[in-house]
Amino acid sequence: MKTGDALAAWRTRHGRTDDGGRRLFWVGFGPLRLPVPHPGQLHWHDLHHVALGYEPDLVGEIEVSAFELRTGAANVVVLFLCLTAMTLGGLLAPRRTLRAFRAARVARNLYRCPVPHAQVLEWSLEELRAWMGVTAAPER
Repeated sequence: MKTGDALAAWRTRHGRTDDGGRRLFWVGFGPLRLPVPHPGQLHWHDLHHVALGYEPDLVGEIEVSAFELRTGAANVVVLFLCLTAMTLGGLLAPRRTLRAFRAARVARNLYRCPVPHAQVLEWSLEELRAWMGVTAAPER
């Protein structure tokens, strides 16, 4: 399956849309939805979810944040979001947070990928995971 097709299916399954260049995005914490400055990296962040298999729920976002923190945050906003999520993960899901952080030890994220996003979408999902040095998380 092409990465672009997997991303489209993931977005449809989870009711997500492309970031569309918005200045803010919304993060849900239980019944609260808080606006956060858009770091301009959601196109790569969503591919991290697809490649790793972490759900876009609170714990899944924490797991992706652990991966992104370990493999290098894209910018200061992403760094802040990752540190905040890791702190929350230490309280809500310490084992899963630590497991995601450890699994990223030999991996690399897409934030500094030298290949344009449109080209990465043409890769197979297996090629994407091989480039990142990851395997998908087990089904929960």
